[in-house]
Amino acid sequence: MSIDEAITEFGPLVTLVEFSINAEIGRHDYAKALNRIETLPAKLAETPEWLWRRGGLLEQLDRPDDAARVYARAREAILDMPMRRQKTAKMQDLLAKLSNP
Repeated sequence: MSIDEAITEFGPLVTLVEFSINAEIGRHDYAKALNRIETLPAKLAETPEWLWRRGGLLEQLDRPDDAARVYARAREAILDMPMRRQKTAKMQDLLAKLSNP
């Protein structure tokens, strides 16, 4: 069974989608990887981590303005979180990456 078949059969499970995104990135098919992020449920696709990944793919596709907008949304999403979540090592690391994309 291919990844596409598995996603069709089981739905956009994060593990399957992430595996497929990494496979597309490995093939340097950034447009396809970006499209795969779009298959995630909207609530998940709008998390800071996935927005950051989307921004990186947009940069690879030479779309810096779009990437900057997505990075800004990721920063806003972090800053909208409760302070205890903002202060986690994961979010602080992501904020640092977003400051220097």
